[in-house]
Amino acid sequence: ILSGLSFEMDIADQSARDAYEELMKGDFTFAQADKHLSSLTSVRKIDNYSLNAKSYTRKFYFGIPFFFTSLEKGKTYERQNVHTIADGSVKSSNYGIYVRERNTVLATVHRNQLETFTGGMATTRSDKGQVLASDTNGTFSWLYEDSHSSSKKLASYLKKLAAKTGMMRLMDISTPKKEKLGFAEVNFSYNMNELYLTKLMDKASRSKTMVEVWGEAQGQMENYFARGVDEMRVCPWNIGKARLSKAGIRICTRAFTKKNRNSNADIAKQLEKMAAAKAKSSGSFARESAKFGQQVWSNPFYFRALTETGFKCGADMTLTISGKRISVYQERTIGTTEACQ
Repeated sequence: ILSGLSFEMDIADQSARDAYEELMKGDFTFAQADKHLSSLTSVRKIDNYSLNAKSYTRKFYFGIPFFFTSLEKGKTYERQNVHTIADGSVKSSNYGIYVRERNTVLATVHRNQLETFTGGMATTRSDKGQVLASDTNGTFSWLYEDSHSSSKKLASYLKKLAAKTGMMRLMDISTPKKEKLGFAEVNFSYNMNELYLTKLMDKASRSKTMVEVWGEAQGQMENYFARGVDEMRVCPWNIGKARLSKAGIRICTRAFTKKNRNSNADIAKQLEKMAAAKAKSSGSFARESAKFGQQVWSNPFYFRALTETGFKCGADMTLTISGKRISVYQERTIGTTEACQ
């Protein structure tokens, strides 16, 4: 549980500078001279905020001298209230976060891989309780950080991102020729707006949207394995080799047909739970949203189908690759809403 407040200070004024110095020492008395607004004209209290978070995670640790690794997986639920002093409005937000993180430290080498989904609602009300604004959204994020990366490592993590998202083209991004890159980072995010989430939740088990997503996922999967190569190593029956035999193609296609069918049924059911939870409370919606994100991350073909369908409803995606010895690479896809029916 956290709480705090924000001030705006005009440090051109000596009184404001004095208040700032006292704040840095942890003394709020000078700045907070009045209950709501400071008596100093150069110091203004902006807002109060509170944050309540609960986490339900499992974490595995292993360490020996100079080496440490951990794997954490679970969900966190956050509720935040921000009270704006000037107009008396209050913004309340509830978010559910699914997280899977792997952290490795070897002497001076630090490597981190993070996979998350954050979904929830935010509502702003006036001092009289009138709803001024509300928003529902969800964001898938994937992060790779390495203090001592290389061309080979960077390419391997782009391959891992492709295996999580089903986006094969990520493996075609050229990595620097330099063997030692120093610090490097891959940051991926996909944002689902309220329009797309509402469309998905509307009678999900019987909606045309979910039929479209299922068809897209199935088509992508069949085309992928029909080539006889599993570069992303997503088929559980493909051990060690990228090339698939005719029997391997049939086995992998059959396995993912079943997986896609199960994903479609499970995610449709979860979306209906989200719709019911949204009508009940923002806290309930946040909890169900975290479960939805976990389900989508578990199937690369379904992830890609869901995201590509979302571009028709204004969803957006950003990929950024940066580092100490490489130029920043960024690509962004912003959907439109004309075809969102």
